Amino acid sequence: LIGSMAHPDSGLPKDCVVLGLLPHAIDTANNRLGMPNADTSTWTPRDDLAIRLMDWCKRHSLPKTGSLVVANTANGETSFDVLKQ
Repeated sequence: LIGSMAHPDSGLPKDCVVLGLLPHAIDTANNRLGMPNADTSTWTPRDDLAIRLMDWCKRHSLPKTGSLVVANTANGETSFDVLKQ
């Protein structure tokens, strides 16, 4: 789906960027309620996702269209690693 949407003939505007964002799990109240015994240390905080999305909206460190980006969280730090470009 990401590749199809990112294709130049997809019908999206020329300057549009399509990304697949792949967090392991997002740290939300509902996830904590639904998985009370889970190790939440690897869950990505919503604020980290929001900040990165805002950066990308401003074209800062924006991956190539069609990329799959993994959000990895460990020890309180979240990295965004391009899995496929």
